[in-house]
Amino acid sequence: MDKEACFSRNRGTITPKQQLALSRSRIAVFGLGGVGGLAAEVLARAGIGHMLVADFDRFEPTNLNRQIHAQKESLGKKKVDVFEKKAKAINRKIEIRKINKKIEYSSLAYFERKLAGFKPDVIVDTMDSVGSRVLLARICKKQGIPYVYAASAGERGMIMLVEGKEGLERLLHLPSRGTPDAGVEASLIHYPQCRTAWGPATNLVGALAANAALNYLLKKPYPKAPKCWMVDAFGEKIVREEKL
Repeated sequence: MDKEACFSRNRGTITPKQQLALSRSRIAVFGLGGVGGLAAEVLARAGIGHMLVADFDRFEPTNLNRQIHAQKESLGKKKVDVFEKKAKAINRKIEIRKINKKIEYSSLAYFERKLAGFKPDVIVDTMDSVGSRVLLARICKKQGIPYVYAASAGERGMIMLVEGKEGLERLLHLPSRGTPDAGVEASLIHYPQCRTAWGPATNLVGALAANAALNYLLKKPYPKAPKCWMVDAFGEKIVREEKL
């Protein structure tokens, strides 16, 4: 397949120089479910040349209402493997690194090494576990990696890009703030988590998360924390910018 033809419809929206920059860019996506699966595919279709994807899970029937890579043929398969096959079918030259492991305190050093070795330009975090998100945010702060925080619950969602000395725990007023890494998961055990997911909202958040990461790379406007994009699939204004 002609790589020029593959991304030719991007021309006019972005320049050839910007397209080349995307092909050289390195993005890590944590979580390949409803939000992350869509975000990862959008990034691959935009022409990102190097991706690290991390998800410990396999597809199951409850994923079918919203997760773009969930279908009868993918049930029971590892999400990272299904995405790799799809990404290679889009762009055979894309580099995909896979991690089929959950980020938690016991695996923290492993993820620190993997990210230090991959050297991502930006990370997209779409994980379900708040404890995993906090540990990843701490790695990003330590290694100086900007990251897109993207979350969806029911018909709502939020996207923001965190960089520099800004901290996720302070922004979201999380009870883990000030807790050693070893105590993060225990400090968040009673933190509320939504168990419902509305497909249109989930996928819209995924597309906006990818857009935020691409805008960061292309030096276009993005929701820099404490600013964020808020989504309400049932609202009169579906996407709005707010400040935390």
